[in-house]
Amino acid sequence: MNGLNFYEFLMQNYSRNGQPLYGHFTFCDWLFKRDDGTFSFRFNIRANSPKSIRRDILIAAWDANQRIDDNWLNVNFSTSFHNDCRLRILNFIIEEHRDLR
Repeated sequence: MNGLNFYEFLMQNYSRNGQPLYGHFTFCDWLFKRDDGTFSFRFNIRANSPKSIRRDILIAAWDANQRIDDNWLNVNFSTSFHNDCRLRILNFIIEEHRDLR
């Protein structure tokens, strides 16, 4: 399964607001991004605002087939999730579905 197939799998399998993810994190919804017409994976953190992970990062992270860290994000996307739960969730989702590789 390539990264695009993985993204489509996530869209089919994560659809209920409140669906448990990891620890105190739950799936929220798919956030539409008007600038590129895609959807970002959005999740809730108890007592905090929702966070999201962009489609292009989800696809590339799956295709990278490695543990994603802030350095990888900086090199590949000129962005940072430093001190941010998005890295934990990104790696959790990939690890949770590793049997799809």
